[in-house]
Amino acid sequence: MPLNERELEQRSWPQADFPIGQEVVGRGPGENSYYDDSGIMLQARAGFICTKKLYPQDYLESCYVQAGNVEAVALPLPAEECAITSMVYSGRLYGTTAGRRVHLFVYANGQISNLGVIEENCRKSILVVADGGLYIGTKPENGEGSIYAYRKNRLVKLMSPVTGEGVASLTADRERLYGLTDRSGTFFIYHLAERRLEVKEEVELPFSPVLALASTGDVYGVSGWNKLFKYVKKDEKMVKLDVQIPTLKGREMYNRVESLICHGDYLYGGTNADGWLFRFSLKRARMDSLGKPLNQPYIRCLAVATDGALYGIAGRDCCHLFRYGEGDLRDLGILRVTSPRLWHGYRFAAMAAGRQGEIYLGEADRISHLFIYRNSV
Repeated sequence: MPLNERELEQRSWPQADFPIGQEVVGRGPGENSYYDDSGIMLQARAGFICTKKLYPQDYLESCYVQAGNVEAVALPLPAEECAITSMVYSGRLYGTTAGRRVHLFVYANGQISNLGVIEENCRKSILVVADGGLYIGTKPENGEGSIYAYRKNRLVKLMSPVTGEGVASLTADRERLYGLTDRSGTFFIYHLAERRLEVKEEVELPFSPVLALASTGDVYGVSGWNKLFKYVKKDEKMVKLDVQIPTLKGREMYNRVESLICHGDYLYGGTNADGWLFRFSLKRARMDSLGKPLNQPYIRCLAVATDGALYGIAGRDCCHLFRYGEGDLRDLGILRVTSPRLWHGYRFAAMAAGRQGEIYLGEADRISHLFIYRNSV
């Protein structure tokens, strides 16, 4: 659903929770003003006072998350093995990493415990919960990915869905695992009770490496130049929907959906090239564009808190945390902690919501941390 210029002009753009510097672009004489390096007089915005000439260190501080509380926990894993690419909350927080080795970990009582190595040399790992157990899909640097089960403190390899291909996405209900392979986009189902793999069909190229389980039991994905498809569980068949993901006009060929999540009667998602947030109503079959959280590409991951607010991470390198709730899209800023040491969160690839309203964010860098955000409201 390309957007025209008039729609862009009329759109209500997100507000930052921090001032952009402590001066404004408005120019003019007055008491509360000063001259910049170019000799241009800048007038302070209402509510801000300029008592001296401002330098970057004076205003960059305001770009960090200010509302709520941010903490970070270091992973007890070596560098290049601790990039968090997937997390789920099921009583406790579980996560998997990628890199030289894939690790499964659990966070409980303020500590992270390593549950073991799953595989080596992987670009991505996906973790889901089903039938009382943890299931992991892997996307290796080379070769084929596999599905693993972790139950009763044991890791078991179940199968490799398609020869020579990795697992690009994975979701699950109580009875089945649903997945997409990374090269051909083959949709597959693994029946847990029967321990049986069912390879369905290839989705239309080019596809996005995302799947989401809806409250109806159907599975949604994106293929064929950013159009939605769903696998209808009742009919056991794939249905192509004539619904296109919002994108800037003329950029359909570049855009892919980077994150996808279902909550209640809505499907939320974010794109990579344009960094656009959208919402699809399952009941009304209506697509709504929610705008851009910030002026960068990539909406990397999403999670819905207990109060129904949608949180996400957006940005190319220095990522920002954002929040969407009741029609208000707000850039919360850059994640940073000063204790137990100063650390900036740059790249993230996974999010999960806890039972007490907290949001877990998985850093995906050479040295990574588990960030925890708690809203002050």
